[in-house]
Amino acid sequence: MTDSSVGHGPAVGSSDAEERALLARAEVTLLDERRQLEPDELANLSKVGDNRVVALAALAHEVRLAWSGSTVEVEGILSAKTGGCPEDCQFCSQSARFSSPVKATPFLDDNEVLAAARETARLGASEFCVVLAVRGPDERVLSRLEALVPLVTRETGLQVAVSAGILVEGQARRLAEAGVHRYNHNIETARSFFPSIVTTHTWEERVETCRLVRSHGMELCCGVLLGMGESHAQRLELLGQLRDLEPCEVPVNFLNPRPGTPLAIRRPVDAWEAIR
Repeated sequence: MTDSSVGHGPAVGSSDAEERALLARAEVTLLDERRQLEPDELANLSKVGDNRVVALAALAHEVRLAWSGSTVEVEGILSAKTGGCPEDCQFCSQSARFSSPVKATPFLDDNEVLAAARETARLGASEFCVVLAVRGPDERVLSRLEALVPLVTRETGLQVAVSAGILVEGQARRLAEAGVHRYNHNIETARSFFPSIVTTHTWEERVETCRLVRSHGMELCCGVLLGMGESHAQRLELLGQLRDLEPCEVPVNFLNPRPGTPLAIRRPVDAWEAIR
């Protein structure tokens, strides 16, 4: 069961024929006309009955193949600095503000990061992402990344991605100059719901980081975390806001309630809801 605030059901007054017509129109729009759906089209399509979820997923698969091809990129992810983050993201067990089992550990040394990168390359990945639990990089962290990114690329041949929180202009420029291929910075949830999830920084700060990443030539990986109590309307709002940022990669994550965090009380999103 999911919270009623985020549940989906059949559109009010919709019939089986109307829902089939909605899916058919979406297929023509996305595959034949090759344009994205407008907000009202998305809203209508999102309300089809549960018996249409499989058809919805099948259409999404066809769209992915048509727009992006069948190639899958494999990426390795390393938590290079775990825990101790000063921010209060309500879902995160790495926040120093909550009594979670995750203990803060310092930035791994270069040999540890290189060992993980070499294993990633051995397994056939092409991208290696270094993740840090920080609000944003201070000078010490930034300097480490400037030395580490080219080292990993030189030693392994992997493209290097980084996730190190909120950036300002100069930091984004320096990371790009160091060879960062892709920067991960999720907006997590809709602008209208964000203050319910985070109070120590703003949605606008996250969006500005995303814009800086793209302006300095790095690819933007920017996704979402669903199931935190957002409404159906806020999910649609989020989709539009995410689209405006034009990321090259969109992780779709679902809340796994972590012990000790404020959102530990939430129920995980139902599997069918996640597919929808």
